[in-house]
Amino acid sequence: MIICFSGTGNTRWAANKIAALTEDAGIEHFSSEQRGDILGIFFPIYAWGIPRIFINKLHQFFRNPENQGKFSYVYVVCTCGDDIGLTDKEVKSLLQQYGLNNISICSIQMPETYIDLPGFKLDTHVAATKKIAEAEKLLSVFAKKIQRQEIFNEVNRGTCSWIKSRILRPLFYKLFVDDKKFVVDKDLCIHCGKCAKVCPVHNIDCSPTNLPQYKHHCTGCLACYHHCPKNAIQRIYTKGKGQYLPPLF
Repeated sequence: MIICFSGTGNTRWAANKIAALTEDAGIEHFSSEQRGDILGIFFPIYAWGIPRIFINKLHQFFRNPENQGKFSYVYVVCTCGDDIGLTDKEVKSLLQQYGLNNISICSIQMPETYIDLPGFKLDTHVAATKKIAEAEKLLSVFAKKIQRQEIFNEVNRGTCSWIKSRILRPLFYKLFVDDKKFVVDKDLCIHCGKCAKVCPVHNIDCSPTNLPQYKHHCTGCLACYHHCPKNAIQRIYTKGKGQYLPPLF
């Protein structure tokens, strides 16, 4: 069984890859129907940690009596643009609250998607293609370990991991994670509803006549920006930086 949170789509691609390689039944949307005794957890790194909305979802999942004491092997795959800070510690601390102690975790570097800060930009096409190819190789390696139910901890914490996860992370959420700075160009928007469809937290309302309306529980993934077919959605620092679409599975 795999549970997955994905913003722009890189993480869902990775989850689908692992599901195919391990012959898993597929990705569940926090279903109460528990399949098998192996659990895979997939999420992207947001500000050197687990996306806050996904933390809440994980607690809800494990508090469900139907999901307690049923998993003999748990593995975690987190996708990132660079490094993960202390996310592996955060994951293990959360899961240990529910009696899960033998946890495998790996980080997979994927093309950069967060560009809403000065100096933050997308990878070049060549660099993105190289990252995806390397990610496929690593996922194949980890899939074999998962099938053998090996315990592993293969992550890239990067430098200054404590500062990133303990100091910069809360500041980032406080200062940058909101939807008030999104601007929709009325001359470019075609009211297709794609932004609402791809939003992983259902934060956008669309209609055939009105511009997209944000409902103020944004998680900061920029999926709406990247997937807009007319590039009609912008934030302060996204202008002129281009868009990224995840690889197709």
